[in-house]
Amino acid sequence: MNLLIAGLSSLILCSVFYLIWWRAGFYPGVQVSRVTGKVGALLYITAALGLAGVILTSVGLGRIPVDKDLLPGTVVLIGAVAVYLILLFGTRFLFHRQVTTELALIVGWAALMVMAAGRVYAGNLIGRSAFTALLLITACAVIMSLYFYLAYYNVEPMRGFVYGMIPLITVGLSMLVFLVMLLAGRPA
Repeated sequence: MNLLIAGLSSLILCSVFYLIWWRAGFYPGVQVSRVTGKVGALLYITAALGLAGVILTSVGLGRIPVDKDLLPGTVVLIGAVAVYLILLFGTRFLFHRQVTTELALIVGWAALMVMAAGRVYAGNLIGRSAFTALLLITACAVIMSLYFYLAYYNVEPMRGFVYGMIPLITVGLSMLVFLVMLLAGRPA
């Protein structure tokens, strides 16, 4: 459980640093390199925290003993790849939106959260209502993220800047809720 807590904490910090990087590199009218200097350092810290968070969360989930996995990882991953491909082609050809890394991050994060919720529920670390709440929170965060992802290039720069921040905030808060649920149910 400690690895899962460390992983979620790292992912929350990743969201915070992603917000800081976004502010430093994408504020309308600001011209800076987003991959070098101080702003670039923020990007690399963000990426390191995200990678560490995914690894720690995945390993932590694998160490939770369960009789039967409610949502097997392979099924969730296959579903995530299918959803990503549908969204990739849909956003590109139906909505004419430039495809960026954020689409993969949204789908990948959602898959990780669905697997995590299923595993902690199957391991009796959270109850049915908490499990349902986590799925609903994840679904809301994904829907909001996709909405702002699609709208980003169709609004004026300041609004787009704000639209780019909203998914980072909702994802970070979603993981914070997950972390609090785990800590609240953790034996002393």
